[in-house]
Amino acid sequence: MAAAAAPHPHPGVGPGPPAAEAERGGPRGGGADGEAEAEEFGCPAHCSDLAWRQNEQRRQGLYCDITLAFGGAGAAREYRAHRSVLAAATEYFTPLLSGGFAESRSGRVELQKWSSEGGPDPETVEAVVGFMYTGTIRVSPGNVHEVLEMADR
Repeated sequence: MAAAAAPHPHPGVGPGPPAAEAERGGPRGGGADGEAEAEEFGCPAHCSDLAWRQNEQRRQGLYCDITLAFGGAGAAREYRAHRSVLAAATEYFTPLLSGGFAESRSGRVELQKWSSEGGPDPETVEAVVGFMYTGTIRVSPGNVHEVLEMADR
């Protein structure tokens, strides 16, 4: 019995439609090995496991290539991250980190001008940055305003 592949969780992202796979000699078409038909297998937990591991790497400062600085001059709190994850997670970071802005060259993004004088609470920043990696966040009456303010950027 053949196992059915799990549907892609994000339509429009991935290898493309079956016809495009076949044109490239991919798993659904007769590839280089001359096989008439092949089965495609998926691991539904792979993406969430990968995201969790990337977030753990970020938390440990591994492979990070961008610094996010929250707050004002001299009082900024810094968070290290992976530009590829930030660019994939939000439309805000995609152009900012693509090479045309100083932030892309310097590896540092200054996020200033917050409704609270010292900037967002460090736990809220960690939660929002973690959300960009994992897709999960804990929102409470105590942090909802800062979460929304950060999400609006």
